[in-house]
Amino acid sequence: FTDTAEELLAEALPTLQQQQQQLQQAAEAKGILLTPGARTSTESSAIVANQGRRRRPRRPGMGLTAYRDLKQHLKELELSNEGDLAFEALQAQRLQLPAAAAREDCLALLQQHQVLVVTGETGCGKSTQVPQFILEDAIAAGNIAHTNIVASQPRRLITTSLSSRVAAERGEEVGDVVGYSIHAARKTSNITRLTFCTTGILIRRLMIDPQLANVSHVIIDEVHERGLEVDFLLTAMRQLAAARPDLKFILMSATVNAQGLVDYFQGAVKGSVGSYHISGYTYDVDEFYLEDLIEARLRTTLAAEAVAKAAKGSPFVNTTTSGSSNSSSSSSSDGLDVIRSNAQAAAAAAAQLEDLPLDARVVVNRRRGANSLNYHQEKELIGYQVEAAELSSYSPATVTELRYWAQAVTSRFSRDQHAATVTAAIQFIVEHEPDPGAVLVFLPSLASIMDVYQGLLDNHPLLVDRLKVFALHSIIPMSEQQEVFQPVEPGLRKVILATNIAESSITFDDVVVIIDSCRVNVAGFDPVNNMPRLGPKWASKASLLQRRGRAGRVRRGMALHLIPKKMADEHLELYDPPEIQQVPLADTCLLVKSLGFSDIGAFLADTPSPPDSRAVLAAVSELQKLSALDGDQQLTPLGRLLALLPGDVKVTRLVIFGALLGVLDPVLTLAAAESSTQDLLRMPNEAMVQRLAEADGSSPPVGASWIEQAREILDERRQKIAPGVSSDHEITLAIYKEYQSIMNTPNRYGSGRAPDYIIQRKLWESLLNERALSSVYKERLQYTQLLYRAGFLSFTGGAKAPLPWYSTAGPSTHDFDQLFDQEVDQLLGLDQQQQQQQPTAMDWMLGEYADAA
Repeated sequence: FTDTAEELLAEALPTLQQQQQQLQQAAEAKGILLTPGARTSTESSAIVANQGRRRRPRRPGMGLTAYRDLKQHLKELELSNEGDLAFEALQAQRLQLPAAAAREDCLALLQQHQVLVVTGETGCGKSTQVPQFILEDAIAAGNIAHTNIVASQPRRLITTSLSSRVAAERGEEVGDVVGYSIHAARKTSNITRLTFCTTGILIRRLMIDPQLANVSHVIIDEVHERGLEVDFLLTAMRQLAAARPDLKFILMSATVNAQGLVDYFQGAVKGSVGSYHISGYTYDVDEFYLEDLIEARLRTTLAAEAVAKAAKGSPFVNTTTSGSSNSSSSSSSDGLDVIRSNAQAAAAAAAQLEDLPLDARVVVNRRRGANSLNYHQEKELIGYQVEAAELSSYSPATVTELRYWAQAVTSRFSRDQHAATVTAAIQFIVEHEPDPGAVLVFLPSLASIMDVYQGLLDNHPLLVDRLKVFALHSIIPMSEQQEVFQPVEPGLRKVILATNIAESSITFDDVVVIIDSCRVNVAGFDPVNNMPRLGPKWASKASLLQRRGRAGRVRRGMALHLIPKKMADEHLELYDPPEIQQVPLADTCLLVKSLGFSDIGAFLADTPSPPDSRAVLAAVSELQKLSALDGDQQLTPLGRLLALLPGDVKVTRLVIFGALLGVLDPVLTLAAAESSTQDLLRMPNEAMVQRLAEADGSSPPVGASWIEQAREILDERRQKIAPGVSSDHEITLAIYKEYQSIMNTPNRYGSGRAPDYIIQRKLWESLLNERALSSVYKERLQYTQLLYRAGFLSFTGGAKAPLPWYSTAGPSTHDFDQLFDQEVDQLLGLDQQQQQQQPTAMDWMLGEYADAA
């Protein structure tokens, strides 16, 4: 099977190369600088080595028409901002940022050095202000036509939110001078001079234009996260800096080791390397730890009981009893502002207790004899005990509860315990912290987000009625993620349950409290068995620092870390481990080859934190088994095509073979569904279960029993869509077919599609997950567009669907000049609204965003 497919591919390679050459010629005719994305094995070499054979890089610039449009826009912008109160208010906010005082220093250092490492505390404003410093300086100097800034961020939400913020601070719309480019979405124009993009998009651009010929400044933000793509970019940019001394690089982070980056670039680039630290916080943040929460819950419970008994005329305790020091009371009552009455009585009573009252506990599934942990538990939780010098600051009951907590989080009930601790913290803050500001909760995964939300529903239903809970995770659609930035209704408290997606470069204007689970989902990798792993672990000190800073962006805040302070100080790693050492490297190795580097091992060994050599060998071996590399580690024809398609190399290989063997349509659906992180069928909610039970004449479910009935209904629906089918792939195809059928429901006149409310109702009743299936639909289109860009699909005149390149239907009537003026989506027969949601053929041709020459 594989040999046959490869033979077909090899036979078609001249045709594919011819089509790519035609695309290249068409691009150059339009004045756009391109370099071929696919090189033969004899042409593969590093960026620096290829410099002599390539055309001399041009100075970054823009066309005459675009320059006139830009000048006109800037003139109109200046007039519209003059006297605008909202614009003036934003400028006043900018001046309050610590970064504002660093403007002249940053610009001066950037003039002196080719590479500049900028560090600064979280919330100092570096992510929004440093790009603006460069942009404003270029405008003032009349050099804006030769200034083109690309600023990369690790996540889509950060990218779009930063572009919105910077555009607002300039008083313009996103897509004018400031724009963004993320996977499957771009908002730029011919006058855009500052583009925020994800690191993946910047890598895609390198594949098309390894010299970044029309870019003057590259900013890589959040370097401390040490993601795989960030390390890859740092390595590629170090080589590019040597090839292009005129190109400026700015590396930014809050917690990165600046001297380490300076040493990494120094000596490898022709220009000098400098560093600068932006000092100061926007606002102070008070920090508390698990023992503070436990002690505060204890004293609040005792204080409430004392007040209740005092009201009946019987004092709860002797308030003159001497006991513990008041240092913890100060941190708990002043910082949390919770112990408002009879505080002395509560402190005295706490000092006499050996164990917590039931209402004050944070540990679930308690076990007897928690006075000590075994060797493995002690090793995992070094520093969970309270310091001996601080024992007088906390009650004996708090120390006992910490021991129970340590035992619980190292047992098989650890997931339940982490969720219970977070839930207790949310309940305590919302009920006792008077500031109505929002609460941002950091959790390791989507599963933990659901655990905490369910815990709030189960244990604090009355409290939930006073909350507006948002979930922030990468799988949630961008439109829903943007809702978290909006204010909530009066009387409600905003609670944001988020993963580390909210850790960097995002400003929530109303967040004043951070609840940090101190957990993070980390990818792991076994280089011997070439097997990936993914699971939660304790976050690093750098992450705790980043998370704390989220509370001090707009006013004084508070951060509650749900681990003991001694553990945070002594046990946590300083930085998160580099992702390049934690994940499979097959896709990375393929990317190295596609950029023209001849030696995969040498390139990866040159990264800031090289991966295990065994992992590299395992990845190369896997690519050779997939026929993406030959025995000499050179790209095969199949490998070149795989490099053009994003995503997992195995999935993209499936798509290519599906096209080769004439089964592209079902394969596209399976590949798109594979990339979805959601189920295609959704579980019915409680209201639907009750309605269906009433319709059947059966008794409605009681309590949590509706969940079991919901699962039964879901299984029945799955069998109805695909009767007698046990294959997951066949079920996936049947579900998508049902989705297409409903989406194409005709109206009662038979002359068009039914109204949206009818389609939505049918999707709801059919238990189809519209969000997931809509994502599958878009992923299918993206794969189709990329296959067309790679020359793997062609279109016949009037055809509404793509044909494989080996089709005998005749040559395409769409020449390549028309390709730059038409939407690929239009060729696919999409309506106007759907076309607006998809990138153009130009986007895909130029790595999803391009700058007109």
